Amino acid sequence: MPNSEACFSVHCCLSTVFVILRKEMGGVKRATRNKYLGRRRNRNLSRSKVSTDDTAGYADVSNADPRPPSCDQSSASKTKLSFFGISLDSKNEHVSTPADIQSDCYFFVQKDVLQYFFDKVLCYSCHSNSVRFDIVRDKSCGFAVKGHLKCTSCGIVIFEEYLCKRVYDSKANRAPFELNMLAAVAFRGIGCGYSAMEDWCGNMNIVHCQNSSAYQKNCERLRVASQETFEKVRDESVEKIFKEYEKLGVLPDDNGVLDIAVSFDGSWQKRGHSSHNGIGSVIDLLTGLPIDFHVLSNFCHKCRYFESIDDVSDIWKERHLENCPKNFEGTANAMEVECAKVLWRRSEANFKLRYSTMLTDGDSKSFDAISEENIYGVDRHIVKEECINHISKRMGTALRKLVETCKAQGRSISGRGQLTKEKIMKIQNYYGRAVKDNANDVELMKKRIFAILFHMSSTNETPKHVHCPPGKKSWCFWQRAEASGKDPGDHKNHETLPVEVGKTLVPIFRRLSDDGLLKRCSRAKTQNANESMHNLIWRYSPKGTYVGRKTLETAVALAVCQFTMGATYRSMLCNILGICEKAPLKAFSHKKNLKRLKYAEKAASKGQKARRKQLKFRTAAKETMLEHKEGITYGAGEFD
Repeated sequence: MPNSEACFSVHCCLSTVFVILRKEMGGVKRATRNKYLGRRRNRNLSRSKVSTDDTAGYADVSNADPRPPSCDQSSASKTKLSFFGISLDSKNEHVSTPADIQSDCYFFVQKDVLQYFFDKVLCYSCHSNSVRFDIVRDKSCGFAVKGHLKCTSCGIVIFEEYLCKRVYDSKANRAPFELNMLAAVAFRGIGCGYSAMEDWCGNMNIVHCQNSSAYQKNCERLRVASQETFEKVRDESVEKIFKEYEKLGVLPDDNGVLDIAVSFDGSWQKRGHSSHNGIGSVIDLLTGLPIDFHVLSNFCHKCRYFESIDDVSDIWKERHLENCPKNFEGTANAMEVECAKVLWRRSEANFKLRYSTMLTDGDSKSFDAISEENIYGVDRHIVKEECINHISKRMGTALRKLVETCKAQGRSISGRGQLTKEKIMKIQNYYGRAVKDNANDVELMKKRIFAILFHMSSTNETPKHVHCPPGKKSWCFWQRAEASGKDPGDHKNHETLPVEVGKTLVPIFRRLSDDGLLKRCSRAKTQNANESMHNLIWRYSPKGTYVGRKTLETAVALAVCQFTMGATYRSMLCNILGICEKAPLKAFSHKKNLKRLKYAEKAASKGQKARRKQLKFRTAAKETMLEHKEGITYGAGEFD
């Protein structure tokens, strides 16, 4: 079989760029071989319970439950997807048969192989096997190539048509080809753009790639369609939020406006607080469903270029302002505050929702800015709540700063037997446990926080474990031993802090046990949903590559839709783009949703949470040991 000089692509998938559908797809499942996992027989960690007696120091976190006892232990993904009828119980529903998948799909075909196939075909006119296939290069439109089938003996043209149909678009005079549109969707779905498409085509020996202008037009169509898809998903989410609050007896006021509690957080495309693009998002705390987002940008290539030119016409400026991506004047740090103002201002008018409670991380002055504006009126005050994960991180940050401050003053409180990285992580974890487990009782919360300080400064002569949480599941080794009727053992085995070091920690514990701060943690909520959604957004638009505001808006809209209702949103997006929903897309979306649910349920189990914490402590202990062994090996100007 001759080698191919060129090949053309007639396949594109929505999330993995151009996969080849095999005949076995959906057929009999292959017998899987056991994967070699190394020497793990004697050190398997149980998924339901992690042994804690063999490792002092991290043993205390094995039975940690990060949620209050009243909270459901199911994953957040399971809760969100259940609103849209997606669950693990629907494994066999909407699954396409292999015949359906292969009947309407794209696939790769090599040009010379296709010619080898037509060599076996007879011409319907002269009955000779002189049928030749070729590609009309002048008529090809990106990935949609025009095929030409002709008999060289009688000269009759058997077939000359595009090998891909156009999308349905009643507004366009000349609608784009379906394959080119899917290519734009697919490359944005993996966080890539036109440059990556060109590289991919070159590596795959594909000579027919979209030109830049056609790709940009398809991206603009995708942006409009993604916004429309998001609006539909958002309307469904808002409707479900009203129903869930109604079940709890919380009803709208006379004007039909509902007061809800939301989580707000911002993110930037570039690290280091120098980003040109920033986003802000609002998620309902009860259901975990996203409600709204806003994208800001303080940069425009064209504006920057024409600033140095004096004779720019006013007509051009007026036309450019209508589509200028720059919509914010200010620094990156101020973007989160501005996003909060925009989202709060339009909540009542657009969604009939009033964000009366705001869960924030305290890193920006978003809450102060909204409160000063009195967006909902002078009589309606917004309540502030704290993310307990960020509050716990404040303890670790404060302790690390204290170590650096003491080091700069010429006295060390770190090192072996003192405030090491491992002990800082333990104190931070104990602080988080004290806040989570006693969320409804501020006084008990404060008591358990100061119990950490006494616990870490205890000795064999003066044990100070009276205020530590009692019971067999306590993080305090002394209380666990007391509840089990065992000997607590020597304090040296648990690496407590010297009394002098413990005294230096008192101001930090007093500051982080303030009554006002602890009251704002009484709901024991986190911003995990916002952080998870931001992580998904930066998959669609990686932080290492700069994009304009419109491209970022597309990425955010697609990411929010996937975060809300899983891969099912792709069917809605295709319908809006005028692309017929195909069986391979249904099968792929269904498989993707089930995979997400399985992973989320596994990650939300107590055993997996305990295992992750245990690995985290072990890593910190290993790093501390290696640093003590190696000494100073790197530092600015240390070895001049």
